[in-house]
Amino acid sequence: MIMLDTDHISVLQHEDSSKALALLQKLDSIHPEDVATTAVTVEEQARSWLSLIGRYTDVRQQVKYYARSHPA
Repeated sequence: MIMLDTDHISVLQHEDSSKALALLQKLDSIHPEDVATTAVTVEEQARSWLSLIGRYTDVRQQVKYYARSHPA
């Protein structure tokens, strides 16, 4: 079992970075059911996105961050 913490998830959110590519290559050899994260990481990510969204009163700016917080 591989447990991804908040730092790992943050790296993966920047898919164009060399760190993200290296981590993705490592994860590629692991069965998806053997990769997980914690509730704490989910909460930290949610708090971070909500903080970013809350900085803007312009809905157009908020939409950009809402979209990034929920990848397709």
